[in-house]
Amino acid sequence: MLGKIVELIELRKEPGLLSAIWILHNLVYAKNTVIDTIGIERIDRLLFFLAELINYDNAAMKDIKHCIELRQACAALAFRLFDWKTVNCGKGVEKWREICKSSDEANEVRNQWIW
Repeated sequence: MLGKIVELIELRKEPGLLSAIWILHNLVYAKNTVIDTIGIERIDRLLFFLAELINYDNAAMKDIKHCIELRQACAALAFRLFDWKTVNCGKGVEKWREICKSSDEANEVRNQWIW
């Protein structure tokens, strides 16, 4: 089942993308060992991919709220991954860390990274 959730995120399937990211976040937050079956590196690649893909330039005005919600979920997932596996974090987590440092980012997204 976890593989299908990750696949849903990789394919950016809607509806359900936001829920899938939050499910992955909750598993990481709980430090569930099932995460090791898909690999931290795969999640990190997903985060990097989503950081490049989900941006405000691609969103229509009516989709800005959804864009913020997706970015918020990704930032929360990146922080939880950083908090759990600080040694093995890669480019995706670092990308979201930089995004959350930016004053140009929405507060809802920035507040997901707990400094």
